[in-house]
Amino acid sequence: MLKIDILDNDYVREVKISSKMTKADKMQLIYYLYYLDSLGIKKKGQINYVKERRQEEIELTDEYKREIEKALIDIKEILQKKKPPELVKLPYCTKCAYYEFCFAKEV
Repeated sequence: MLKIDILDNDYVREVKISSKMTKADKMQLIYYLYYLDSLGIKKKGQINYVKERRQEEIELTDEYKREIEKALIDIKEILQKKKPPELVKLPYCTKCAYYEFCFAKEV
């Protein structure tokens, strides 16, 4: 299931407050482009960083497709394990939407 911020004729657009998690933002958008491409829908991607008033345009390349496919394989491997991977708390964890999921014992 996808939760695309904005979808118009040419672009899939993601709105982010800042570019603190650039890699994750980019992978999220690339996945959306990859998924839509698998359905025969060709779009370009754009990340809008609100606080910085800048945009980053992304096109789905063969290299990005391989990167997403590898990530999907890694996810499947994690799901098949009996135990989740060791928890690693990173500086940005407290601001993440999944914080309560990862750190349920602390909440």
